[in-house]
Amino acid sequence: MTGLITRKLIPVAKETLSEHYDVDENGCWVCKDRFIDKDGYPRCNYKKKTMLAAKWVWVDNFGEPPNGMVVKHSCDNRLCVNPDHLSLGTQGANIQDRVLRGRSARGGDNGRAKLSEKDVRYIKYHSDSSNSVLAMEFGVEASTIRLIKKGINWSHI
Repeated sequence: MTGLITRKLIPVAKETLSEHYDVDENGCWVCKDRFIDKDGYPRCNYKKKTMLAAKWVWVDNFGEPPNGMVVKHSCDNRLCVNPDHLSLGTQGANIQDRVLRGRSARGGDNGRAKLSEKDVRYIKYHSDSSNSVLAMEFGVEASTIRLIKKGINWSHI
């Protein structure tokens, strides 16, 4: 889900949680009437604080996560609040899961990318210019050019 759906946050009561989700074919409890943040995650109020709905479900079922731990989705469905699809892990492990499952923005899909795939192909395969000349031409650091040429950055091209 993209964009921001603006709704008044509604506290979720344990006995009425099932009113707020539909079960899909994968067993995900898909949140249907919560506030959805800009990243596509449902949020709710808990003890006068806004929190991710998945974290609220975790806290309600298993207690507060230990410091440094985050609630992860095994199903990759941001709207899912099924406790069986939730687990704890570090933020680093969560990011690693995202990368391994191919859900990270790569290359030109990364909103912070300064280079296009066309630029990278030129740098990797058609340029005999020095790293510093290419860096000035494309407005990036020479180390960026070097890492592209070595196949470390933009390795999918």
